[in-house]
Amino acid sequence: MEEQVRIIEFTEDEKLRGWNSVDLNDWGDFYGEYIVPEQRKVFGYWYPTEWALQETDDSELKQLSFDDQPFYVSISYMPLCENEEEEVLQDPNATASDFLSLAWCDWILALQREQE
Repeated sequence: MEEQVRIIEFTEDEKLRGWNSVDLNDWGDFYGEYIVPEQRKVFGYWYPTEWALQETDDSELKQLSFDDQPFYVSISYMPLCENEEEEVLQDPNATASDFLSLAWCDWILALQREQE
């Protein structure tokens, strides 16, 4: 049986409350547009720090100009607690911010074409 994959957009209310944002520390700030929870991916706009663009090992990101931000990216995340994630996955009324509020133990940022 094929796995059900949802695309959950952040609502205007979530955006106004800042519930779509992630502070990536030295890597900058991220603002989500939508999340694909079954794939553990969130898509949106990244405002990197100059340090992030200089220090990245990703050759594609290294070519970006700080002045051209924001950049459309995806973040693949690994939740810290899979049991908490499973509870939210089982909730048919879960919002995008419910998933984004889960603690992460790791994440990977990847440049995307606009609205892939």
